Amino acid sequence: MIALGFFVERLWRGLLPIAAFLLIGALVVAAFLLPERYRADVESAMSNQLGTSVRFGGLRASFAGGGSLQLSDVRVEAIPSLRASEVYLIPDWPASLRAVDWRVTVKITELRGTPSAFARVLAMPARSSAVVETLFERLSVTAGGEQWALLSGSVTHDQNGATATLRDALGGLSVTATGDGDALRVDAVAVNQVLPVFSQIPFNTMQVVGRLSDEGFDVSSFGASALDGKLSGSAKLVWEDNTRMTAEVALSQINAEGLLKRLGSSVRLSGSVSGAFTLGGVAAHPSEIRYASSVNGRFDVTNGALGGIDLGAAMRERGSGKIQGGETRFETMSGTLTRKAESLEVKVSRLEAGALEASGTFKIGALESLSGALTTVVGRGDRRVRLPVDIGGSLAAPTLEARLPPPVVEAPAAPAVGVDAFEASLGPETPGASLEVPVVPGSLR
Repeated sequence: MIALGFFVERLWRGLLPIAAFLLIGALVVAAFLLPERYRADVESAMSNQLGTSVRFGGLRASFAGGGSLQLSDVRVEAIPSLRASEVYLIPDWPASLRAVDWRVTVKITELRGTPSAFARVLAMPARSSAVVETLFERLSVTAGGEQWALLSGSVTHDQNGATATLRDALGGLSVTATGDGDALRVDAVAVNQVLPVFSQIPFNTMQVVGRLSDEGFDVSSFGASALDGKLSGSAKLVWEDNTRMTAEVALSQINAEGLLKRLGSSVRLSGSVSGAFTLGGVAAHPSEIRYASSVNGRFDVTNGALGGIDLGAAMRERGSGKIQGGETRFETMSGTLTRKAESLEVKVSRLEAGALEASGTFKIGALESLSGALTTVVGRGDRRVRLPVDIGGSLAAPTLEARLPPPVVEAPAAPAVGVDAFEASLGPETPGASLEVPVVPGSLR
């Protein structure tokens, strides 16, 4: 008996690896060979569901979703721009038992395509009740030669058609998309995200509503909070050989210093800026539009400072040449700005800094050079001094020079005799009125 038990134990130990090998082989055959028998049926069912021919590369069993059919390299022949890395047909067992027929959840991973391709998919009617739910994982849209977002979500159908509800992996971006002809009607809400253009500017929150097509993105409205203030407006992106952008933007209490720093500008301006601007830009791709090639609009800055430009010092040191350094702190500054080609023209309609007021025009040209003049007025009531101040130098080192009025040349008087001659010998009288106003250093901003 002992010998028989030893023999059986040795036999079992020898057959166990063989049995395991055969079991693995059977699973491999079932996973990779048996599903191929149903390729034609699966392709036919999917084609009937979408209303157009569908082809795929590989077909095998998968453990995803608790057991499913995995299709790879899926292509819709009528929409050649649409590609899916993998499609999983996951049986919905409760729904299948109730219907006494197959009911599946379709999970599509890494789906990529143009806006028109996704619009056609959303416009396709559901031709059967076999699909319980359609899920997307890591979906992206091709726009302007770039891939926008990686989103996951689902598609629902109602009397108005199909609606895709998508989110990014962190939940910071939510997108609702519906078909609109050959385009997508998009409503996106984001937290701590960036726009496709001016990507160097971070936004706390924003909402973008528009129509995304193969030709461009027509943003009917957008609103955002950023840099301690708010932005709103509309925009249009058109991509052909290059991407061109036009936008109408309204600013409200934006941090001027932070905005200029994000835009890479050397202008030293602080305060809260509001205004309305028309912007234009062009680049090879949307994400490469980081600066406006054309700007036209009005601005209002409150409680700020102009760094490197000290108008008060220019008035105090009038007639002594050019000065540099310092700053002008102001309560309000209003005006317009226009950028064309290589220059930016700034027209200051009113600057108020305590007892000092200024207005005028200056330009920022090539290599950040400065040129222009401001008319400055200092004083109160009837005692006021008005002088032009020339602006030169560069943004890095501005120069100011207050120009004194030319001296008044009086006409020679007729020869006098007697008492008149004596009075004339005393010289001309000193005028009672003077341009000089006592100014204590540091009393001007």
